This record gives sequence, structure tokens and C-alpha cells, in this order.
Amino acid sequence: MDTVSERMSRVMAAKMQVAPDRITSSARLDELGATSIDMVETIMALEDEFKVEIPDAAAEKFHTVGDVEAFLSSRERMKRESSETAPGPNLAR
Repeated sequence: MDTVSERMSRVMAAKMQVAPDRITSSARLDELGATSIDMVETIMALEDEFKVEIPDAAAEKFHTVGDVEAFLSSRERMKRESSETAPGPNLAR
């Protein structure tokens, strides 16, 4: 299973049309040469890949690849924790 970082990097590199090795945690999004349309398409692709909604307010705070990764990692952690604590089917009859 690919890590959040690997999945995110793959999507971002494809949508922003940059070499995967440029997608590093410290890379500033504005320095990757993505247009605002590229960023919208990238956010939509990340939402599809991770099955999450990225609110505009959150996306506006993304300045580096690390910001995006931190957001996605926290959402993945929340999904994992909620599935671990979700009650299972009631098998008692």
C-alpha cells in the first residue's frame, strides 16, 4: 500500500506537470509553476484519490507540499480512527 506522501506526490506531479522529484515537503506550491487552474484540478484529483473533501478555506492555506501532505495525513488518520472505533454489526440475537 502506498503512503500518503507517495499517493499525493504521484497525483501532484501528474496534475502540475512537474517531475516527481520536485514534489518535496519543502517545495512551495507557487514555485512549482502551477497556474490557479492547475491548483484547482490538483485539489480535485487529490479529493478523488483520498476520498475526502478539501474545503476552499483549507486549500487557501496550502503554501507548501508539506502543508498539503499534513492535511491529507490528518484526514487519513481521522478515517482510520473512526473505522477502528465504529461499532460493528450487532450479532446478538
